[in-house]
Amino acid sequence: ISLTLHNVTKADQGEYICEAVNYVGEARSVALVVVVSQEVRFLPAPPAVTHQHVMEFDVEEDDSSRSPSPQEILLEV
Repeated sequence: ISLTLHNVTKADQGEYICEAVNYVGEARSVALVVVVSQEVRFLPAPPAVTHQHVMEFDVEEDDSSRSPSPQEILLEV
């Protein structure tokens, strides 16, 4: 025999007794249930995005210059 408690609250704590009686005899079992509240955890919200940087690269086909020339564009949100 088992007892399952769902959505447990502090009101559920206390002494639980199971008694059984039949022609063979009787039995009794006692359980003490203590409800311990769990600490509520909240994750902090990520900071709001206020600026976004986008990098564009133009690759020149000229053999004299192999490094890309970046142009930075600032987008304000």
